[in-house]
Amino acid sequence: MRSAASRTIRALPTLLRVGVAETVAYRAEFIVWILTTTQPLIMMSLWTSVAADGAYEGYTPNKFVAYYLATLLVRQLTGNWVAWQMMEEIRLGTMAMRLLRPIHPFVTYTVSHLAALPFRSVVALPLVGILLVTSSGDSITHHPLQLAVMPLSIAMAWLITFAILCA
Repeated sequence: MRSAASRTIRALPTLLRVGVAETVAYRAEFIVWILTTTQPLIMMSLWTSVAADGAYEGYTPNKFVAYYLATLLVRQLTGNWVAWQMMEEIRLGTMAMRLLRPIHPFVTYTVSHLAALPFRSVVALPLVGILLVTSSGDSITHHPLQLAVMPLSIAMAWLITFAILCA
């Protein structure tokens, strides 16, 4: 008899393919999701115009750009919609089918949401890169330790957000 962990590990590639297929199938919803998380760009334009005449509380327009672009990137890479997905499945009665499967729903939701991250990165990273290059990216960190810890921090932030929304 196979353990639940080995069944889950064997199912991961299939779950990832399903997650990618869902992201591609619902691309209009995906674009709307990305557009609704662009609030940092609006705030960036507001605060850079405030600081255009001179630094505001020590923040120059370039520092505002770096701050809000980091916010946009973190928001794109850590956001998820698992609470809304669970509520919809409960409302429609399809959660029962998910609970009858041999893989825990937390795992299937996790893999499904992780499968969307590369697509969100494809949208967010070029935008952040272009804006940083055009606004002189000297305000971002160049400290090796901070750069090394950043991917781990984003991954943990995603996990915390996901876990809170699942609870």
